Amino acid sequence: MHPYQLFDFRPLVTLLEGRMESDQYQIAYVSAGAGALCIDTVPYQVEQPTVFFLTPGQWYRWEASVEGKSLFFSTEFLYAQLVDISFLMRCNILDPGAKQPFLALSNPEQEIYRQLFALIEAEYSQPPTHLSYEVLRSYVCALVMHSEEIRVRQGPVSIPVNGDCNIYLNFRDQLEKQFATMQQVSDYAHQLALSPKKLNQAVQLTIHKSASEMIHDRILLEAKRRLHHTNLTVKEISYQLGFGEPSYFGKVFKKATGLTPESFRESSQFYHTLS
Repeated sequence: MHPYQLFDFRPLVTLLEGRMESDQYQIAYVSAGAGALCIDTVPYQVEQPTVFFLTPGQWYRWEASVEGKSLFFSTEFLYAQLVDISFLMRCNILDPGAKQPFLALSNPEQEIYRQLFALIEAEYSQPPTHLSYEVLRSYVCALVMHSEEIRVRQGPVSIPVNGDCNIYLNFRDQLEKQFATMQQVSDYAHQLALSPKKLNQAVQLTIHKSASEMIHDRILLEAKRRLHHTNLTVKEISYQLGFGEPSYFGKVFKKATGLTPESFRESSQFYHTLS
Protein backbone atom coordinates (compact mmCIF):
# COMPACT_ATOMS: atom_id res chain seq x y z
CA MET A 1 0.00 0.00 0.00
CA HIS A 2 1.28 3.46 -0.88
CA PRO A 3 2.20 5.59 2.16
CA TYR A 4 0.03 8.54 1.09
CA GLN A 5 -3.27 8.38 2.95
CA LEU A 6 -5.13 11.37 1.53
CA PHE A 7 -4.03 11.13 -2.09
CA ASP A 8 -3.90 8.42 -4.75
CA PHE A 9 -2.79 8.27 -8.39
CA ARG A 10 -3.59 5.44 -10.79
CA PRO A 11 -3.73 4.53 -14.48
CA LEU A 12 -7.22 5.32 -15.74
CA VAL A 13 -7.74 1.96 -17.42
CA THR A 14 -7.87 0.16 -14.05
CA LEU A 15 -10.88 2.19 -12.82
CA LEU A 16 -13.91 0.64 -14.48
CA GLU A 17 -16.53 1.18 -11.79
CA GLY A 18 -16.85 2.53 -8.27
CA ARG A 19 -18.23 5.09 -5.87
CA MET A 20 -16.52 8.18 -4.55
CA GLU A 21 -16.01 8.27 -0.80
CA SER A 22 -17.74 10.88 1.34
CA ASP A 23 -14.84 13.37 1.27
CA GLN A 24 -13.11 12.35 -1.94
CA TYR A 25 -12.67 14.04 -5.30
CA GLN A 26 -11.39 12.52 -8.53
CA ILE A 27 -9.84 14.21 -11.56
CA ALA A 28 -9.72 11.80 -14.50
CA TYR A 29 -7.62 12.86 -17.48
CA VAL A 30 -8.50 11.00 -20.69
CA SER A 31 -5.61 11.44 -23.12
CA ALA A 32 -6.85 9.05 -25.81
CA GLY A 33 -9.72 6.69 -26.64
CA ALA A 34 -13.49 6.91 -26.90
CA GLY A 35 -16.67 5.71 -25.22
CA ALA A 36 -18.74 6.96 -22.31
CA LEU A 37 -18.44 7.67 -18.60
CA CYS A 38 -21.65 7.28 -16.61
CA ILE A 39 -21.72 9.55 -13.55
CA ASP A 40 -24.61 8.60 -11.27
CA THR A 41 -27.25 7.94 -13.94
CA VAL A 42 -26.03 10.25 -16.71
CA PRO A 43 -23.73 9.03 -19.53
CA TYR A 44 -21.16 11.49 -20.94
CA GLN A 45 -19.49 10.77 -24.27
CA VAL A 46 -15.70 10.74 -24.53
CA GLU A 47 -14.69 11.84 -28.03
CA GLN A 48 -11.50 13.86 -27.55
CA PRO A 49 -8.97 14.60 -24.80
CA THR A 50 -11.15 15.36 -21.80
CA VAL A 51 -10.88 15.91 -18.06
CA PHE A 52 -13.69 14.64 -15.82
CA PHE A 53 -14.35 15.83 -12.26
CA LEU A 54 -16.10 13.54 -9.77
CA THR A 55 -17.29 14.67 -6.35
CA PRO A 56 -18.06 12.94 -3.03
CA GLY A 57 -20.71 10.22 -3.12
CA GLN A 58 -20.99 9.95 -6.89
CA TRP A 59 -21.13 6.59 -8.66
CA TYR A 60 -19.15 6.17 -11.85
CA ARG A 61 -18.84 3.53 -14.52
CA TRP A 62 -16.64 3.53 -17.61
CA GLU A 63 -18.10 2.15 -20.84
CA ALA A 64 -15.07 3.10 -22.85
CA SER A 65 -11.68 2.10 -24.14
CA VAL A 66 -9.52 4.95 -22.93
CA GLU A 67 -6.03 5.83 -21.80
CA GLY A 68 -5.09 8.34 -19.18
CA LYS A 69 -4.52 8.96 -15.50
CA SER A 70 -6.75 9.54 -12.51
CA LEU A 71 -5.97 11.18 -9.19
CA PHE A 72 -7.98 11.12 -5.98
CA PHE A 73 -7.70 13.62 -3.14
CA SER A 74 -9.65 14.84 -0.14
CA THR A 75 -10.34 18.40 0.96
CA GLU A 76 -8.03 17.72 3.89
CA PHE A 77 -5.20 17.00 1.47
CA LEU A 78 -5.40 20.57 0.13
CA TYR A 79 -5.97 22.36 3.46
CA ALA A 80 -2.33 23.21 3.99
CA GLN A 81 -1.91 24.65 0.49
CA LEU A 82 -5.04 26.77 0.17
CA VAL A 83 -5.13 29.98 2.18
CA ASP A 84 -8.91 30.05 1.75
CA ILE A 85 -10.41 26.54 1.68
CA SER A 86 -13.71 28.03 0.51
CA PHE A 87 -11.98 28.40 -2.87
CA LEU A 88 -12.29 24.66 -3.26
CA MET A 89 -15.96 24.81 -2.34
CA ARG A 90 -16.58 27.61 -4.85
CA CYS A 91 -14.90 25.79 -7.75
CA ASN A 92 -17.42 25.07 -10.48
CA ILE A 93 -15.41 22.03 -11.55
CA LEU A 94 -15.84 20.50 -8.08
CA ASP A 95 -19.46 21.54 -7.53
CA PRO A 96 -21.50 18.37 -6.78
CA GLY A 97 -24.41 19.87 -8.72
CA ALA A 98 -22.42 20.74 -11.84
CA LYS A 99 -24.38 20.08 -15.03
CA GLN A 100 -21.18 19.64 -17.06
CA PRO A 101 -18.63 17.72 -14.95
CA PHE A 102 -15.94 17.76 -17.63
CA LEU A 103 -13.70 19.94 -19.78
CA ALA A 104 -13.00 19.17 -23.43
CA LEU A 105 -9.39 20.17 -24.05
CA SER A 106 -7.79 22.06 -26.91
CA ASN A 107 -4.28 21.03 -27.96
CA PRO A 108 -2.53 23.74 -25.87
CA GLU A 109 -4.70 22.88 -22.84
CA GLN A 110 -3.98 19.18 -23.25
CA GLU A 111 -0.25 19.86 -23.18
CA ILE A 112 -0.55 21.67 -19.86
CA TYR A 113 -2.48 18.74 -18.36
CA ARG A 114 0.06 16.30 -19.75
CA GLN A 115 2.86 18.24 -18.06
CA LEU A 116 1.06 18.61 -14.73
CA PHE A 117 0.10 14.92 -14.58
CA ALA A 118 3.68 13.97 -15.50
CA LEU A 119 4.97 16.06 -12.58
CA ILE A 120 2.46 14.48 -10.20
CA GLU A 121 3.30 10.96 -11.39
CA ALA A 122 7.06 11.57 -11.09
CA GLU A 123 6.73 12.82 -7.51
CA TYR A 124 4.26 10.11 -6.53
CA SER A 125 6.54 7.33 -7.78
CA GLN A 126 9.50 8.47 -5.66
CA PRO A 127 10.15 7.28 -2.09
CA PRO A 128 8.39 9.93 0.04
CA THR A 129 10.28 12.54 2.03
CA HIS A 130 9.06 15.08 4.58
CA LEU A 131 8.42 17.46 1.65
CA SER A 132 6.56 15.05 -0.63
CA TYR A 133 3.08 16.00 0.56
CA GLU A 134 3.83 19.68 0.06
CA VAL A 135 5.13 19.13 -3.48
CA LEU A 136 2.08 17.03 -4.40
CA ARG A 137 -0.28 19.56 -2.86
CA SER A 138 1.25 22.37 -4.91
CA TYR A 139 0.87 20.37 -8.14
CA VAL A 140 -2.72 19.35 -7.40
CA CYS A 141 -3.62 22.88 -6.35
CA ALA A 142 -2.18 24.16 -9.65
CA LEU A 143 -4.21 21.53 -11.51
CA VAL A 144 -7.45 22.53 -9.76
CA MET A 145 -6.86 26.24 -10.32
CA HIS A 146 -5.90 25.74 -13.96
CA SER A 147 -9.03 23.66 -14.53
CA GLU A 148 -11.21 26.31 -12.91
CA GLU A 149 -9.60 28.97 -15.09
CA ILE A 150 -10.47 27.01 -18.25
CA ARG A 151 -14.05 26.56 -17.04
CA VAL A 152 -14.39 30.30 -16.35
CA ARG A 153 -13.01 31.14 -19.79
CA GLN A 154 -15.55 28.82 -21.39
CA GLY A 155 -18.42 30.68 -19.78
CA PRO A 156 -19.31 33.05 -16.91
CA VAL A 157 -20.25 30.34 -14.43
CA SER A 158 -18.23 31.23 -11.34
CA ILE A 159 -20.03 31.29 -8.01
CA PRO A 160 -19.78 34.91 -6.78
CA VAL A 161 -17.61 35.66 -3.78
CA ASN A 162 -19.84 37.50 -1.28
CA GLY A 163 -21.88 36.99 1.86
CA ASP A 164 -24.71 35.26 0.00
CA CYS A 165 -22.21 32.85 -1.52
CA ASN A 166 -20.89 31.91 1.91
CA ILE A 167 -24.42 31.26 3.17
CA TYR A 168 -25.09 29.09 0.11
CA LEU A 169 -21.87 27.12 0.60
CA ASN A 170 -22.61 26.50 4.27
CA PHE A 171 -26.16 25.42 3.41
CA ARG A 172 -24.90 23.12 0.64
CA ASP A 173 -22.44 21.54 3.05
CA GLN A 174 -25.11 20.91 5.71
CA LEU A 175 -27.57 19.64 3.12
CA GLU A 176 -25.08 17.08 1.88
CA LYS A 177 -24.65 15.77 5.42
CA GLN A 178 -28.31 15.76 6.49
CA PHE A 179 -30.62 15.59 3.47
CA ALA A 180 -32.00 12.18 4.46
CA THR A 181 -33.08 13.31 7.93
CA MET A 182 -33.64 17.07 7.64
CA GLN A 183 -35.81 18.27 4.77
CA GLN A 184 -37.31 21.59 5.82
CA VAL A 185 -35.80 24.97 4.91
CA SER A 186 -36.66 26.27 8.37
CA ASP A 187 -34.54 23.57 10.04
CA TYR A 188 -31.47 24.48 7.98
CA ALA A 189 -32.08 28.18 8.55
CA HIS A 190 -32.21 27.60 12.31
CA GLN A 191 -28.99 25.59 12.16
CA LEU A 192 -27.27 28.43 10.28
CA ALA A 193 -28.74 31.12 12.58
CA LEU A 194 -30.74 32.67 9.74
CA SER A 195 -34.37 33.28 8.91
CA PRO A 196 -35.84 31.00 6.22
CA LYS A 197 -36.40 34.09 4.09
CA LYS A 198 -32.73 35.10 4.29
CA LEU A 199 -31.54 31.58 3.48
CA ASN A 200 -33.83 31.36 0.45
CA GLN A 201 -32.75 34.80 -0.71
CA ALA A 202 -29.04 33.96 -0.46
CA VAL A 203 -29.42 30.67 -2.32
CA GLN A 204 -31.59 32.28 -5.01
CA LEU A 205 -29.09 35.09 -5.62
CA THR A 206 -26.18 32.65 -5.83
CA ILE A 207 -27.49 29.79 -8.00
CA HIS A 208 -30.93 31.04 -9.15
CA LYS A 209 -32.97 28.39 -7.37
CA SER A 210 -34.58 28.26 -3.94
CA ALA A 211 -33.36 26.38 -0.87
CA SER A 212 -36.40 24.12 -1.05
CA GLU A 213 -35.55 23.28 -4.67
CA MET A 214 -32.02 22.36 -3.60
CA ILE A 215 -33.38 20.04 -0.91
CA HIS A 216 -35.81 18.45 -3.36
CA ASP A 217 -33.11 18.01 -6.02
CA ARG A 218 -30.67 16.43 -3.58
CA ILE A 219 -33.22 13.91 -2.31
CA LEU A 220 -34.25 13.07 -5.87
CA LEU A 221 -30.61 12.55 -6.87
CA GLU A 222 -30.09 10.17 -3.97
CA ALA A 223 -33.25 8.26 -4.87
CA LYS A 224 -31.94 7.86 -8.43
CA ARG A 225 -28.56 6.70 -7.13
CA ARG A 226 -30.09 4.04 -4.91
CA LEU A 227 -32.50 2.84 -7.58
CA HIS A 228 -29.73 2.75 -10.16
CA HIS A 229 -26.86 1.29 -8.16
CA THR A 230 -28.31 -0.82 -5.34
CA ASN A 231 -30.72 -3.69 -4.90
CA LEU A 232 -32.69 -1.88 -2.18
CA THR A 233 -36.45 -2.13 -2.62
CA VAL A 234 -38.51 0.95 -3.41
CA LYS A 235 -40.04 0.66 0.05
CA GLU A 236 -36.61 0.64 1.71
CA ILE A 237 -35.47 3.67 -0.27
CA SER A 238 -38.67 5.49 0.54
CA TYR A 239 -38.19 5.09 4.28
CA GLN A 240 -34.45 5.81 4.14
CA LEU A 241 -35.10 9.17 2.45
CA GLY A 242 -37.85 10.24 4.84
CA PHE A 243 -40.91 9.77 2.63
CA GLY A 244 -42.66 7.33 4.93
CA GLU A 245 -45.25 5.80 2.64
CA PRO A 246 -43.83 4.30 -0.59
CA SER A 247 -46.93 5.51 -2.46
CA TYR A 248 -46.06 9.12 -1.62
CA PHE A 249 -42.46 8.56 -2.70
CA GLY A 250 -43.73 7.13 -5.97
CA LYS A 251 -45.93 10.16 -6.65
CA VAL A 252 -43.12 12.63 -5.94
CA PHE A 253 -40.64 10.67 -8.03
CA LYS A 254 -42.99 10.32 -11.00
CA LYS A 255 -43.89 14.02 -10.91
CA ALA A 256 -40.19 14.91 -11.10
CA THR A 257 -39.04 12.32 -13.64
CA GLY A 258 -42.13 11.16 -15.53
CA LEU A 259 -41.41 7.58 -14.43
CA THR A 260 -42.33 5.45 -11.45
CA PRO A 261 -39.34 4.32 -9.35
CA GLU A 262 -39.75 0.80 -10.75
CA SER A 263 -39.83 2.02 -14.36
CA PHE A 264 -36.79 4.23 -13.77
CA ARG A 265 -34.84 1.28 -12.41
CA GLU A 266 -35.84 -0.98 -15.30
CA SER A 267 -35.05 1.59 -17.98
CA SER A 268 -31.68 2.58 -16.54
CA GLN A 269 -29.08 1.99 -19.23
CA PHE A 270 -26.38 0.74 -16.90
CA TYR A 271 -28.58 -0.78 -14.18
CA HIS A 272 -27.09 -3.80 -12.52
CA THR A 273 -27.82 -5.62 -9.28
CA LEU A 274 -25.12 -5.40 -6.66
CA SER A 275 -24.51 -8.53 -4.64
